Amino acid sequence: MRKKGSITVFLSLLLAAVLGASASICELIRIKCIETRYEEVIQNAGNSLLACFCPLLLKDYDLFFLDGGFGKNTVDLNLMKKEYKAYIDENIFPFEGMGLSKGGNLLQFKVKNIEIKGCEMAVDNKGEIFRKEAVEYMKESKKINLIKDILNLSDKKEKYGNFDASKENADKTLSLISDNELLSKVMDIIGDFKLIDTVDMVLKSKRISEKSIDNTKLPSLDKALNNEEDINNGDKSLISTVLFDEYILEHFGNYTNKKEKNLDYEVEYILAGNMEDKENLREVINRLLVLRQPFNYAYLNGDVKKREEAAKKAALIATLTMLPEYEEAFKQVILFYWSMKESVDDVKKLLDGKEVPLIKKSENKNAKEDINGKINLEKDKEKKEKDNGLKMDYKAYLHLLLLLTDEETKTLRTMDLIEKNISSNDEYKNFKIKNCIYSFEISQDIVTKGRFMPLSMLDNAYFGRINSSLGRAFSYKSQGGY
Repeated sequence: MRKKGSITVFLSLLLAAVLGASASICELIRIKCIETRYEEVIQNAGNSLLACFCPLLLKDYDLFFLDGGFGKNTVDLNLMKKEYKAYIDENIFPFEGMGLSKGGNLLQFKVKNIEIKGCEMAVDNKGEIFRKEAVEYMKESKKINLIKDILNLSDKKEKYGNFDASKENADKTLSLISDNELLSKVMDIIGDFKLIDTVDMVLKSKRISEKSIDNTKLPSLDKALNNEEDINNGDKSLISTVLFDEYILEHFGNYTNKKEKNLDYEVEYILAGNMEDKENLREVINRLLVLRQPFNYAYLNGDVKKREEAAKKAALIATLTMLPEYEEAFKQVILFYWSMKESVDDVKKLLDGKEVPLIKKSENKNAKEDINGKINLEKDKEKKEKDNGLKMDYKAYLHLLLLLTDEETKTLRTMDLIEKNISSNDEYKNFKIKNCIYSFEISQDIVTKGRFMPLSMLDNAYFGRINSSLGRAFSYKSQGGY
C-alpha cells in the first residue's frame, strides 16, 4: 500500500524559520570573519606600500620616506593606488594562480573606489615633517647623556647666542680704526697685522675644495615652499634642536671630516648656504673669528702682563702722536688687534684638528710678541697648553654655530644636500625630496556578496558596515622602524 507524506502549514513555517535563522547566523558569522579579515588585509596592504621606501635615503640618512614619484619627477597617486590594489588582491586570495578556485573562499570580498588623500610630505611646513623624522631617529639611536649635552649647549647658547651683536661691535671697532689716520702709527708699534686678511691668513697653505653645486630647484630656494607655514610652529624644544644638530653632524661631512659627496664641506653649506665649498668655508671661518674674538679680548684684558704691556705701548703711541687723552683708547685698540691674532691662531688649530679652550686662562696664551714687540703673523708656535676649562674641536664649534642658526634655514639646506646627493646616483636621478611621503590616508569601498542568504535581508545598519567606505591612515611613525 502506497503511503503519502504530508506536513502541516505550521511545521512548514517552523522549518522555514529555523532554516532562515540558521542561514542568518551563518551569514552573520561569515560577515564578522570578513570584518576581521579585511582589517588585516588593508593593514598589510598599507604597510606593504610603506615598505616601498627609498632605500638610499634609509642607507645614507636613516630616514623612512616613501618616494611618491616612484622614479618620476612628480608624485604619482595613480601608481600608488595600483600598487596598493595589487597588495590588496594578493592578500584577499593569496593562492591565486595555484589552480585553486576562488569560489571556495567564504571570506572573499572586493575593494573598489580606492582614493589616496591627506598625504604628509617631507617638505610640509618648511620641512617640519622631515626634521621630526630626523629627530625621532636620533632619539632612538643616539647613545649619549642627553641631559648633560643639552645643559652644556644651553649654557653655550646663553653665553654666545648674541652672535650678531659681537659681529656688529667688531665691525664698529674696525671702522673706528680705519677712519682714524692717527692710528697709522699704531701699526708701526704693534705690528703689520691686517684685519681684512684674517680669513686668508687662516686658509694660507691649506688645500681647499673646489667643489660646487648648481642651485637648480633646490628646496631652500623653492618659492612655494618658502611661503608655507613657519617651521617654528613645530617642536622648538632645546632637546629637539640639539638632536637635529647632532643628526646633521653625524650624517654630513665638514672640513675636518670629509665625505665623498657633491660638496666636501656639507655642514658649512648648511651654515652659509653658498654654492661653492670655498665660499662656505670662508664664511664659517669668518663666523668663528668673530665668535672667538670677544672671548680672546676678555682673556687678554684679564691677563695682567698683557694688559701692562699694552698700556706701555699705548703710552708710547700717545706720546708720539701728542694725544695723551687717547692713551686708554690706544690700549684697547692694541688689545683688540691682539685678540684678532689670537682668534686667527685658534681657528688655524681647529682646522688642523686640534682643540681650543672655550674660555682661556693666562697659561693658555699662545700668541707671543717678538723682541721688538711685534706679533709674528707667519709663525704658529705649538706647545702643550694647560687649561682647566672646556676644550672644543672644530666639530664642537660647528655644533655651536648650528645652535645659533634658525631651524628653518638648517632644515631646508639639509634637504638640499640630501636631494643633490641621492639624485646624483643614476638609479635615483629623478629623486625629489618634495615627493617624499611620510604618511597618507586611503579610503575604499568594501563589497561582498551573501553566501547563505542575500545580504539585503539583513539589518541595514549591520549591512552598511560591509558594503561601505572604509578609511585608514598609514604612517612611518607607527612602524617602529628604528
